[in-house]
Amino acid sequence: MRYTTLGDTGLRVSLIAYGVYGLHSGPYQGLSKRDLVGLIREARRLGINFFETADVYDRGEAERILGEALGDEREEVIIATKIGYDFYGSPERPRKRFDPEYLVTAAERSCERIGKCPIDLIYMHNPPLEVLREPAIYEAMDTLREENLAKHLGVSLDPSDPELLASAREAMKRRQTEVVEFAYSMLEQEPGRTIAYEAEAAGKGIVVMLPFAGGILDESLSSFEEGEAREWEEWYAGGKRKRGWYRWAFATYQFMKNVLQAEFAEVLEQSTPAQIAIRFILSTIPVHSIVVAARTREKLREAVEAVEQPRLPQALVEKLRVAYGAGPCTRT
Repeated sequence: MRYTTLGDTGLRVSLIAYGVYGLHSGPYQGLSKRDLVGLIREARRLGINFFETADVYDRGEAERILGEALGDEREEVIIATKIGYDFYGSPERPRKRFDPEYLVTAAERSCERIGKCPIDLIYMHNPPLEVLREPAIYEAMDTLREENLAKHLGVSLDPSDPELLASAREAMKRRQTEVVEFAYSMLEQEPGRTIAYEAEAAGKGIVVMLPFAGGILDESLSSFEEGEAREWEEWYAGGKRKRGWYRWAFATYQFMKNVLQAEFAEVLEQSTPAQIAIRFILSTIPVHSIVVAARTREKLREAVEAVEQPRLPQALVEKLRVAYGAGPCTRT
């Protein structure tokens, strides 16, 4: 495993991070708690020292599972969680809240569930542009540090935000934002690429999420017409992707493979589709860690092995950029 320093935080993190989501929706739906605990422990065995979760995932259960699985190793690894969705007051859809009083309470509860305080990194979870323009959220972030609830702070950006680039720039203007997390992949090249280079210039930690574009690029989902893909779109459309994105993404990926058939065939002799997806990220932007969701030990090992592989040929990278811009015009 390779390790990097996360921007100006001083944290040494593995280039691959493991994302710990809930068991009742999203990429780990259908797994058991025992399965997820086993995957977390396998991640440690493979050298991963950076784990990410959020309080809203299964209403706190993902944080509990992560803390239990790591046990005494909680103090030896880097743990990040996200706060900003108030799921405490209502059994219905959680609402976003970034007022200082709520954020402090949410951070305290995350500390309790994970069993670690301060938490190494706390993200503001999908704050909209209007919130990022107000001083209150940054005052709250200062309070989290002053109250010894967080060592470092960041912003996790919503991929479905229509003002995503403006939100990133607003957050990165502030000293409180030490780390910025955003979606980036072959199927979501902008504005992620622009954000990454501006974050590097500002000395921010750069964390990429959704490197497999929700199961398309690692080919765990092979067709939009499959029921599982439609179910995933329902989940992603609820916050991470606009409805219709999955159909566009499947079509664009197939277009890329068709127009670059010879180049893909050559690279596939060295790498799996998942590894190509990771190699693309490492070949195109500055990045300190890539958060993967892996349902099996084999998929986890694939991701870890990818960081030891060479960068993609520059000619292929340029062709993938062109194909991304020239793909099917069905995006909504």
